[in-house]
Amino acid sequence: MDTEGNWYSIDVRNTTSSSQTGDIIATSNNQIWAMLPSSNQVLIYDAKGTIDDFSDDSDTLLTSSYGLPGNVVNCMTEDLDGEIWIGTDKGIAVVYNPRNIFDGGVLEAKQILIDQNGFTEYLFENNTITTIAVDGANRKWVGTLNSGVFLIAEDGSSELSSFNKDNSPLPSNSIKSIAINHETGEVFFGTDGGVVSFRSEATIGTNKNTNVKVYPNPVRENYRGPIAIKGLANNSNVKITDVAGNLVYETDSFGSQAIWYGNDLMGKRVSSGVYLVFASSDNGQERFATKILLIN
Repeated sequence: MDTEGNWYSIDVRNTTSSSQTGDIIATSNNQIWAMLPSSNQVLIYDAKGTIDDFSDDSDTLLTSSYGLPGNVVNCMTEDLDGEIWIGTDKGIAVVYNPRNIFDGGVLEAKQILIDQNGFTEYLFENNTITTIAVDGANRKWVGTLNSGVFLIAEDGSSELSSFNKDNSPLPSNSIKSIAINHETGEVFFGTDGGVVSFRSEATIGTNKNTNVKVYPNPVRENYRGPIAIKGLANNSNVKITDVAGNLVYETDSFGSQAIWYGNDLMGKRVSSGVYLVFASSDNGQERFATKILLIN
């Protein structure tokens, strides 16, 4: 439907005979990716920026012939780099250059090789992936059919955290959906036993500092939780020093938010006092400085 309320029908019968679609995503480069669950395929459609002119439109199918693993496609998402992550009953595959598919590029879904106890295997190859969500640091939250939730690095090369009903308040290891509040970093997990949430440290942002806040501030003597510096340019470097300029702690923001737990680089709680925060974007163009009062 266009902005004037006119409806248009897209004809892809020359590409697929499937009459059923699953999840559909519209990507940052204006492609449409639609799951075809009955045929274990993904339809990719490019309208070339026009909804009412089909003469130059392109479409194709992503299948097992192009590296799609497993027999069932369960979920898809686009990450912050424009890559398409696809969850199947045999793990995850990634399409790294979707922009080039209709411009001479190669359509290919690649699985990620990882080291598992000295053996090389594909990421989640023995797990059914039910949902994938991307946080403000471009990390992936992966839900599985019966193994709980995993947080993996931006490129999928390492596991950062895992949650299941034995080590967390998750009511079930069967994950149905994951949603992220990018303003706060809170991650919501939908399971077959209810919904729970986890306060993550990553929030989505831009390449500029925007209304930077530090909280709590002051940090009272009975508080031992995270101290958040929020609103930074994406992936900023953050240094915390004492008033004499000695480096106390250093970290990088996850997206637009950096977290400090009031400890020094050795993990020891710092003394009461005023601490200075210096933040700089990765290109050095965005800078920010403030103070934190910490009381023990």
